[in-house]
Amino acid sequence: VKHTGLLDSPMELLATSRAVALLSDYGYGFKTKLLEAIIAGNRVLVTPGLYRRMPRILDPWTLCVDLRDPASFAEALDEARDPLPQGDPNTALREQHHAVLDALILGHVGPAP
Repeated sequence: VKHTGLLDSPMELLATSRAVALLSDYGYGFKTKLLEAIIAGNRVLVTPGLYRRMPRILDPWTLCVDLRDPASFAEALDEARDPLPQGDPNTALREQHHAVLDALILGHVGPAP
């Protein structure tokens, strides 16, 4: 665990880390900073509330931490040592996005998102 304080940009740190924890349910929706962390080669540790709001495509990179169970954080950190899943989550999200837009705008239904 590395406490950094405020950073101008987290990208250098993300490139050298294994996991990023965002253990708050504040805000709404999916947090793009989590996708940036995944693309940089990290697992993301999130609360159950945030986990429910994340795209299921990102499940292989996501570890859920129950803040009521102190062992949950340690277990997630242990899991973060495992090799990263194969695949390109950003491309998968983009393809899902385009398929939904096609269905909405063109009435064309492609592969299941």
